[in-house]
Amino acid sequence: MSALKAFKIVSEAMPVYKSLNGVFLVYKPPHLHFNRMRETIIKNLCRDLNDMKVRPQLKHVCIEGKTNENLRVYVRDSFADHPLVIGPRYQPNDFKLGATKIMHEHVSE
Repeated sequence: MSALKAFKIVSEAMPVYKSLNGVFLVYKPPHLHFNRMRETIIKNLCRDLNDMKVRPQLKHVCIEGKTNENLRVYVRDSFADHPLVIGPRYQPNDFKLGATKIMHEHVSE
């Protein structure tokens, strides 16, 4: 009997980020130190998650007008949550990646 595998294509970054909580195994090539490999994995995760669809920008309620007249209420995008102000949604300090045992760079030879 063959095992059936179900794949789900996800285009939003938040479910992918939440599913990263776990353990995985990575092959470390020779002459590559653990810290360099760790930086590369985290950099690629940030790049790929930021390329995906991210949550929408938060809204801001704005009330305008004179207080002795009718006021107008507007709902606009918040500049405090704009990607050009806060930067990328996923940054390297969002990830914690550690090893059970940090091996020397020549161990994989």
